[in-house]
Amino acid sequence: MFFILSKVFAFVLNPFCWLIFLLLWAFLTKSVTRRKRLVGIVLLGSVLLTNPLLIRVAYRCWEVNPVEISSLDHIPYDGAIVLGGFGRENVEFGDRFDFGESANRLTQALELYYTGKVKKVVVAGGSAAILGIKRKEGEAVERYLERVKFPQEALLVEGNSRNTSENALKTLALLKKQRIDNGAFLLLTDGWHMRRAAACFKRAELKVVPFSTSGMEPILNEPTPNRLIIPNVQGFKQWSILIKEMVGLLVYKISEKA
Repeated sequence: MFFILSKVFAFVLNPFCWLIFLLLWAFLTKSVTRRKRLVGIVLLGSVLLTNPLLIRVAYRCWEVNPVEISSLDHIPYDGAIVLGGFGRENVEFGDRFDFGESANRLTQALELYYTGKVKKVVVAGGSAAILGIKRKEGEAVERYLERVKFPQEALLVEGNSRNTSENALKTLALLKKQRIDNGAFLLLTDGWHMRRAAACFKRAELKVVPFSTSGMEPILNEPTPNRLIIPNVQGFKQWSILIKEMVGLLVYKISEKA
């Protein structure tokens, strides 16, 4: 039930849906005054939600920023725990993997392994689908790494978790089975997702060191018009992600999942 409700909330919390609702309300209302106000709110909201400077400020305040690999204080770590959500197996061509915007989660884990910073790569991620065929991301990643000749003895896969809370709990169970749950691990996920992820692993009593794989650029880096004032339609998606993370962390804490 919690899993299904989380998907519903993700839809409801999307600011683009709020604007559509307000537009429909404006279209249906008989009050001319109310219609003008609603349209004005939609226009103002669209400007604010697509402003790149506001997006950058919000993300910089929320994210756990990446650190330099050279700053790692414990080398080598027993493993790099990679949270899913960075891609899926190509449906048409089963012999390849389609990476998404969070591909850094895996590519940086591989770099950590090949540079001797971690002994193992632990991939955590099943299927977050409610309907349709449930293709497990972890298993697809395992097939991908096998194709590129990654050492199988250095790979552990948890392929049944559906959300961040389950990532933590099921990864802990996997590491206990391997008798390495008391080791030192890096937690790899995007900077915007790290607060909730780290809280879930702390709740599961699995000690990890946050290692963010992405982060928003400094607020005034290259202060050109397109980075400060020119609307960016991607803002709707970025605000949706950020709001989901904020509310998600709050809900997880209330439900004692983080």
